[in-house]
Amino acid sequence: MAPETRIRFVLGFIIMVALVGAGVFFALRKGARVPQAEVVPAYSADAFVDSIGFNNYLNEQPPYAHFDTILKPRLVEIGIRHIRDFLLPRPYQDRKLRELKAAGITCLCTYDIANLDPRPADHLVPVQVYLNEVKRMIEVVEGVEGPNEYNNRSYWGNNPPPPGWEQTLKNYTRDLYAAFKADPVTAN
Repeated sequence: MAPETRIRFVLGFIIMVALVGAGVFFALRKGARVPQAEVVPAYSADAFVDSIGFNNYLNEQPPYAHFDTILKPRLVEIGIRHIRDFLLPRPYQDRKLRELKAAGITCLCTYDIANLDPRPADHLVPVQVYLNEVKRMIEVVEGVEGPNEYNNRSYWGNNPPPPGWEQTLKNYTRDLYAAFKADPVTAN
């Protein structure tokens, strides 16, 4: 930087500081109050940790097949308390979900039509089937999720979803909510 430019820069900075200082001085002299920052309560680190979950697939494919030696120990080690997984009537998955629950990890469950035979034409798990499965594993369930990515082309054999899919999904979600709220086991 040239000496003249440096001098101008320093003088400009000094003038700016002087003007701001003079403004603050005269404002305080006239009785103006400096606004106080809003007091915001602190949240515990534990509340933050409790907000973290892990999207999971407790199936028999790597890396999830290594449940006992890798997945469960790492989830426990890093303090995960919530997972999201499909709820499917499979003994190996039931065991894993129960073991995670014993370690303090609960599940936000979703259900996949891949387990249904035959698959429903609307690609939606019948509400009563979903409700019964959740009730069967209620001790590990902390919440349920409706259909995921219902408009995804892969759901429909790489075709676009059928016309009116939005209303179908809206109706299904309403019915799913009503069924879970009406059952005393899942109402809360």
